[in-house]
Amino acid sequence: MPQIPVFPHLRSDAPEEAVTALARAILEGAGPEQRLLLDDHLAPLQAAPFEAAGWVLDSRHVMYETDLRARTYPLDPQAQTVNADQAEIRVLLEQLGQPDLELSEGWTLIALPGTDGSPVALGAVGPGGRPDTASVNMIGVLPQAREQGLGTRLHAHLLALAAQDYGRHDGGTEADNAAMRRIFDKHGSRLAATQMYFVQGSEAVPLT
Repeated sequence: MPQIPVFPHLRSDAPEEAVTALARAILEGAGPEQRLLLDDHLAPLQAAPFEAAGWVLDSRHVMYETDLRARTYPLDPQAQTVNADQAEIRVLLEQLGQPDLELSEGWTLIALPGTDGSPVALGAVGPGGRPDTASVNMIGVLPQAREQGLGTRLHAHLLALAAQDYGRHDGGTEADNAAMRRIFDKHGSRLAATQMYFVQGSEAVPLT
């Protein structure tokens, strides 16, 4: 399944040629559009042997964990619970690059208004993939409303909602997203893992 990545478990002293051979074998056995994920808890984050096997480095991510019982987070008085089917919210979703967003059961969509009262920032919170764990989707802030602290306020509000039902939050962002990483740091989140995502290349080297 494309949404299920492969997690190879590699020793740090594995020879590069052995890693490349394994990477080729994984590529040959992968389903269409299946991705490969290196996690620094399971493998050294070295792209070269995987790229030599035909994988293409797509992105780097950092994963964070938040103990929601270790501190309190403020509910923002301007936050509004909204529906993705509302006309102005659908327009905002399109402006933020997620026009087809559909929330799963148990998720709540939150908007923050700008200076004129119209929504300029969106995020969502809901159940995570593990027991007692919440997940947060920071959908985004319109460009003209950035650098005003809206992202920090929205994230704090979403964590406050999560803390009502869950004890922990797992989340992540692109490794070069300095703004979001600062927000994680402000809210007491702990860097849990660094990851590399690979996609299948069109010129994959066949296994021999």
